[in-house]
Amino acid sequence: MKKKLNIPSSKLVTIENGIDLSKIETAEGYRIDQLHLSLPENARILVQVSSFQYPKDQKTVIRALQHLPQHVHVLFAGHGNLEADCQQLAEKLNLTERVHFLGIRMDVPRLLKTADIVILSSQYEGLSLSCIEGLASGKPFIASDVPGLRDIVADSSLLFPYQFDKELAKICAEMLNNKEKYDAAAKAGVQRAKHYDVTTLIQKHTELYQSLCVE
Repeated sequence: MKKKLNIPSSKLVTIENGIDLSKIETAEGYRIDQLHLSLPENARILVQVSSFQYPKDQKTVIRALQHLPQHVHVLFAGHGNLEADCQQLAEKLNLTERVHFLGIRMDVPRLLKTADIVILSSQYEGLSLSCIEGLASGKPFIASDVPGLRDIVADSSLLFPYQFDKELAKICAEMLNNKEKYDAAAKAGVQRAKHYDVTTLIQKHTELYQSLCVE
């Protein structure tokens, strides 16, 4: 807008999109048996909520499972034209019993609360609502270090280079094996998500309208 319309910075106000964090905060996770999946009782669960299409990158998450213990499983919620490719990759890597394709779900808040770790491995994002929901879940949120995610996550220890499955696995293992770091990451994510609460969005819009009326 600055370049095309020659508008001075003083006339531009940025207000980020927001979500209703209360839906995430009040959700209850599932017990392992309630998921009706072939999961061991000691399963540690990774969850990614995103469509199976470009620029999402579920394949990196699948490859990361190769470097994690057998009791670590991943749940993918979403649908899209690249889903079959991901299923084929899981089969090729002998990971079909640890990779679960859930399709489109209406219970995303509960799935996020069920997870041990929430992941988003995109090539890039806009202002990702899935990212904010992941941060708000009360679980460590790990994302690829790309535009649209790094600024929201704002914690380099929870970012991995795009498509670097070994680095993703390393961060996951560290979170699962270090309770102190796990709890700290989860708490920091919740605090970060509050910046994008819909109540903050409403407040900023109200303040902008009021300032324009005064002018």
